[in-house]
Amino acid sequence: MHTEPHTSESDINGREDVELLVNAFYEKVLKDPLLAPIFT
Repeated sequence: MHTEPHTSESDINGREDVELLVNAFYEKVLKDPLLAPIFT
């Protein structure tokens, strides 16, 4: 069974998208008192 990959405007398509994802992740994680110490 062959399925086509999912594509949409929210897919990661390059370095800029990865940077946005990582920056958004760290922005949220660093605000969390339980997770922040793990990621700093």
